[in-house]
Amino acid sequence: MTDLGPAWLRSFAAIARAGSVTRAAQQVHRRQSAVSTHLQHLEAAVGARLVERSTRALALTAQGLAFLPHAQALLRAQDDAHAAVRPAREAVTHRLGISE
Repeated sequence: MTDLGPAWLRSFAAIARAGSVTRAAQQVHRRQSAVSTHLQHLEAAVGARLVERSTRALALTAQGLAFLPHAQALLRAQDDAHAAVRPAREAVTHRLGISE
C-alpha cells in the first residue's frame, strides 16, 4: 500500500472542483506542472486513472468519482487533526468610541 500525500489529495479535489488543472493550480497556489505531477503520483498510488483529459475538457472517471468523497474525507480528517491541537483563540472584545 502506498501512502496518499495530502498535497496530492488537495490537488485532486481542486481539479474536481475546477474542472481544469490550470484553475486547480490557482486554487491550491501551485504551478500547473506541480498539480499535474500530484495527479500522476496519486493515480499511480491508487492504481487507477482518476481523470479523463481531452483537448477541450477534463472530467473525473468513474474511479475518480468514487474516490473523490474519500479524498475529501481524508482532507477533512487532516484539518480536524490540526484543529484539535491548535490553541483555541480567545474571544477578544474591541470597543470603539466615537465622539460627535
